[in-house]
Amino acid sequence: AAQPANRSQRTIDSSRLVRDAIDELLPDVSADVSLIEAGLDSLGAVEFRSRLLARLGENAHLSQSFISEFPTLRMLDRHVSVGAQREETCTGGIAQP
Repeated sequence: AAQPANRSQRTIDSSRLVRDAIDELLPDVSADVSLIEAGLDSLGAVEFRSRLLARLGENAHLSQSFISEFPTLRMLDRHVSVGAQREETCTGGIAQP
């Protein structure tokens, strides 16, 4: 049975998912540095998006231009975290497996 989700746990989880996905491509990049300036090229952005979506699950959405919309890890993490909060609201406060 699904358990109620803890908001701080979801934030930590989303931060970890974002960090894990980028660490495979740009290890040790700062959360506040532009990913493009840190060396992420267009092919890397496609790969990062693919890895992140795989981690986030089927309800996640990132546009093809997400790297322009959320140029730093911190900005992307906020976006992912807000998406998780919206999903919780839509599912009545129950975390879906």
